Amino acid sequence: MISSSNVFKKLWRVEMLVCIAAFIGFADATYLTLVHYIGGIPPCFVLSGCEQVLTSTYASLLGFPISILGIVYYASILMLVGPTIHSRTHPPWPWVALLASIGALATSYFIYLQAFVLNTWCTYCLISATCSLIIFAGSLVAIMNLTETYD
Repeated sequence: MISSSNVFKKLWRVEMLVCIAAFIGFADATYLTLVHYIGGIPPCFVLSGCEQVLTSTYASLLGFPISILGIVYYASILMLVGPTIHSRTHPPWPWVALLASIGALATSYFIYLQAFVLNTWCTYCLISATCSLIIFAGSLVAIMNLTETYD
């Protein structure tokens, strides 16, 4: 059994990492949404293919850009994890893990589309994918640490 003070210290780092990843993902999704609604295409850096990915039929759902779902996802993670950073309480990790699992599945689907359907990569999409996978990994680490505490 691990002492609860060690778990709080360990989980504080995980919570910070999850919040940073969620903030970056939120900024990325917000930027893509704003650019979409002003009718532009964000400049691609590092990779080429952003325009092809962001204007494909897979980039919107019911007429709305997929990035709006990213905004909701990352904001939800921030609202669940952020308020607990400076307190002695933990976020509701099972809920965070559930959201993170959905995010990881969506990320896997979008990576598949870029790799095998569109055959091109979008830098912004890969930033979001990285953030989503960090959040997913962080939620698993948190749950494993909390489980060890109560064993």
